[in-house]
Amino acid sequence: MLLSQIKGLLQVLKPKSKQIATQRTPSMTSGPPISLYFLKSSINIPNRRLLGREFPDTSLQQEIGLLPYKVVEKDSRPFLQVQISGTEKLYSPEEITAEILKRMKTAAEHWTSNRTTNAVISVPAYFNDTQRQATKDASAIAGLNVLRLMDEPRAAGLAYELDKIRDDEYCYLVFNIEERSCDLTITSVDHGVFEQLGNLTGDFGTRDFDQDLFRYLLNLAHAGVAQFDISEDFEGIDRLNLEIKQAQETLLTFPSANINASSHDGEKILSTIVTREKVQELHAEASVHKVIGLMEKALIDAKLEKRAIDGLIVTGDRVYAAKIQPILQGYLKGAKLYSDINSDEIVVRGVARMAGIFSGEYMGWDIYSPVDVLPLSVGIETAGGLYTKFILRNTIVPTRKTRLFLPARDSQEKVVLRIFEGERELVKYNRYLGTLELDGLSRRQRGEVEIEVAFVLTPEFELIVTAKEKGFDHEAEVVFADRTLRHARWQEIDDILIEAENTYEADLQEKEKAIAENSWKQDNFGVVVVV
Repeated sequence: MLLSQIKGLLQVLKPKSKQIATQRTPSMTSGPPISLYFLKSSINIPNRRLLGREFPDTSLQQEIGLLPYKVVEKDSRPFLQVQISGTEKLYSPEEITAEILKRMKTAAEHWTSNRTTNAVISVPAYFNDTQRQATKDASAIAGLNVLRLMDEPRAAGLAYELDKIRDDEYCYLVFNIEERSCDLTITSVDHGVFEQLGNLTGDFGTRDFDQDLFRYLLNLAHAGVAQFDISEDFEGIDRLNLEIKQAQETLLTFPSANINASSHDGEKILSTIVTREKVQELHAEASVHKVIGLMEKALIDAKLEKRAIDGLIVTGDRVYAAKIQPILQGYLKGAKLYSDINSDEIVVRGVARMAGIFSGEYMGWDIYSPVDVLPLSVGIETAGGLYTKFILRNTIVPTRKTRLFLPARDSQEKVVLRIFEGERELVKYNRYLGTLELDGLSRRQRGEVEIEVAFVLTPEFELIVTAKEKGFDHEAEVVFADRTLRHARWQEIDDILIEAENTYEADLQEKEKAIAENSWKQDNFGVVVVV
């Protein structure tokens, strides 16, 4: 049984009844003598923005000022400062996230009566390698083995089985809204392969919708209460904001909502009724324009026109997702809106299904198992400028391939492996990725030294290349981030494949010429393939 987690939501597969049971962790993790408070219904949203970040980071400093707890610097990293029995203690973001995961792990084990050791966890599309590794570190602290980190937009697409919509490419947009930020991701899925085309993070959030109504109510309060300025009454503002939150939720079901707010001394400063139509009018004057502006930027980033978007998914708080949905529909008129699943459960539903695929719970079910495949081959340069492929295109990820090579010369002190991506026969026509050097060779005759080279492609699309002299422990390694092998557009990959096909005969002739000229003899640090 696998655990899937995002935003304080846990889903457990119940295969016999083909159900996915959902349990919410509370918006506060507590237990004497410590209480750590998080945003309502978003238990780890503020904390996860601290994962893998450096404290001096300017953007992080801006976010720290908005968090509901104190963050201090330790070893150039952000730490949460809490009071325990009058004593200050510091916790790293990984430790806090681990505690949340532990509680969710316990909930999963209680629900299933089975031990939970593996997890599929979703992360925002904008998470970099450091943030993803920090998420894995937190999971390890919680006693969980991460089988896959899934980008949230992909999980959303999997929740709606968009990979089964049609046989050709299908593009969909995911708009995720949080309290003070949002991110828009455009993803394509073609034959079960998901590819991110563009991602945009903005500072627009649910708070902006609340501010539309807050400004309107603030003007009413000023007009109705003589000689009283609510803007100076912080307790009064807090009460008004709470009323606004409750009203926004009420208006999701009813045509109107009551607003009653009082000052710090209990004096009623505002009592009114707001209608759904009035709130929509207020949004149209401000927030709608911001959302459309973000949409336009996201399309520019993905180099797409509006008509290229086939589907729309909005994730996040359901109250505010309901406000975003009609705006997107109005702007992208031809796209289908997917809204059958609660907006705050979409991502975790997709993650839970992926977890089920890993665990085999979906065996015999009518569900397609989506896979990642390598879009283009990867390999190394061998003597004479030849391209030797390790992992071929369309290989299912994860995978591992090893091969043996000989140094190009006698008594060679080191080998320099140049790593490439592409489909052409010679490296000069392929994309250079990087270099790996293995020194300290035993400097024997060329046929007596064997170099074992391994290419490992992880579930997160990281490429790890290692080299070692066979029979010795000394090893060199280079790691390429997941984005190294991901391409912005499928068209780019198609162009590379067409070019390789059109030049195949000419490339073979050039390859044969290089072999005939014994050009490897001039290569001081190269390798040749062991046949």
